[in-house]
Amino acid sequence: MKKKKANEKKSFADLIDEDLFWRAYDKGEEYGDERGQERRMSLQRMAPDAEIDLHGRRAEEAERLLGEFLRTAHRRGWRKVLVIHGKGSHSSDGPILKKICRRVLESSPYAGKSGTPGRELGGSGATWVLIK
Repeated sequence: MKKKKANEKKSFADLIDEDLFWRAYDKGEEYGDERGQERRMSLQRMAPDAEIDLHGRRAEEAERLLGEFLRTAHRRGWRKVLVIHGKGSHSSDGPILKKICRRVLESSPYAGKSGTPGRELGGSGATWVLIK
């Protein structure tokens, strides 16, 4: 591996030891050191590689599409995706798609850590997902 000069900017790949991160993540281990926290934060801040919009989908269709989307993301090597499910404010039963999204993410072998993005990416009407 070629050494970088002190004044050269590091690439994202240089900041993250991917193999070590994902092995530890898959085992459910947490990094206790500052470097590990920096790795996790870098992944959380990075822009999504792709997104899926589930607005207007029936529950069964949304569940199937999200499962397929996560498999595709894994196969294509995407690191982070965005799922737009809406806030559920127009649904008489509340945020149904958000609940389905959570259920699919919890059972998917391809979904890692997830969270609510900033307002610019949909806020509580979307969920970002790190792909294993």
